[in-house]
Amino acid sequence: ASSYIQGIPMLAVEILSPGDKQSSIKDKVDSYLNAGVPLVWQVDPHFRTVVVFRPGMVPEMFATGATLDGGVTLPGLRLSVAEGFA
Repeated sequence: ASSYIQGIPMLAVEILSPGDKQSSIKDKVDSYLNAGVPLVWQVDPHFRTVVVFRPGMVPEMFATGATLDGGVTLPGLRLSVAEGFA
């Protein structure tokens, strides 16, 4: 038997595909944020970057060599961008 967690996720991760259009990517991120998701990671495997979105804040881009963290949303979560693409 499987069970589902009720409620809003604390983190949404959107992995880009080569065919994704910028407008649809923006719409997905906006949908997550508008639904109340406090942290969205947009992963670009081609450029090996991660853009972090938080409600009401300017997005931040992280590249290889940087470390992502969960901030106040998910304290203790740390992942180097390089390890994410290993």
